[in-house]
Amino acid sequence: NKACQILEISQDKVLGLNWFDNFIPKHERETVISVFKQIISGKITPFEYFENAIISKSGKEKDIAWHNTGINDEEGNIIGLLGSGEDITEKKQLRAKLQQAQKMESIGTLAGGIAHDFNNILSSIIGFSELALDGVDKGSETESDIKEVLTAGQRARSLVNQILTFARQSDDEMKPLEVGSIAKEVLKFLKSSIPSNIEIVSKINSDSLIMGSPTQIHQIIMNLCTNAAQAMENEGGSLELTIEDVTIDAVKEIQDLSTGEYMKIDVKDNGVGISPENISTIFEPYYTTKEIGEGTGMGLAVVHGIVESYHGKITVKSSVDEGSTFSIYLPITKKRTTHTSTE
Repeated sequence: NKACQILEISQDKVLGLNWFDNFIPKHERETVISVFKQIISGKITPFEYFENAIISKSGKEKDIAWHNTGINDEEGNIIGLLGSGEDITEKKQLRAKLQQAQKMESIGTLAGGIAHDFNNILSSIIGFSELALDGVDKGSETESDIKEVLTAGQRARSLVNQILTFARQSDDEMKPLEVGSIAKEVLKFLKSSIPSNIEIVSKINSDSLIMGSPTQIHQIIMNLCTNAAQAMENEGGSLELTIEDVTIDAVKEIQDLSTGEYMKIDVKDNGVGISPENISTIFEPYYTTKEIGEGTGMGLAVVHGIVESYHGKITVKSSVDEGSTFSIYLPITKKRTTHTSTE
């Protein structure tokens, strides 16, 4: 029957098994047993609707919504529960994705509005600082102070542009791009700026074109490679950038991607990795594990915003102390097949 399908076990094998020991995950077992005991003892009334996780015989955890009815003896005492369960695992996952999408959209709208207003203020700060520089003595302390104001204003404008990119309100021009050439520029810069104990390996196996902005593609690769390098800055390691063409079957492979030809960009490191409790929040704006003053927390949010606006997908696999691999899938606008691999 349906219950055995959900539990992934046959009827002859399920009979006689202890429900709590065999089908309730350890992290929920104490709570579920406590609720059951309180219902049976009459301390609380049976829940008509109750959600908890179960674990199938293959070890897969599933979310079940229970519709319960109390079973009474002749004296009206609760002696058991009659429950019908519905597997709502996919519904909960879809609900969580929708809530996350709505959250990111609302944050983007708010951030975009603030960024535009802040940009107007920065224009005045930067403009008047440049005018003031023309009217002061060269080499004076006043000139030095105004230059610091100007530098800070330009840094702020750069951050505003990142926020606008995240909010998908950037005015960058979209055109056919060969990503490999941009990636080589980024790696050339990184080689001169990262510690010598980090090796850079590139495997660029695609000359195909995608529709995008050179600035935004540069941001994507720079952000991911910089994060990878920082994850290895203490112990050293290998930063591997791979670009290749792949064919995606939407049903079998990547959720939320249409079937078709994609450019896959992998950035892999063997650094500190990302903990399971943090991995679901890394693409949210202002998430960062860096110390105050070391980063804005906008990097991965900007990358996520750009990739989504290109109708692509970004995924991550990571293990603590073993490293991380970020994979980006971008739709190909022109396929080329004559590429020779470059390292």
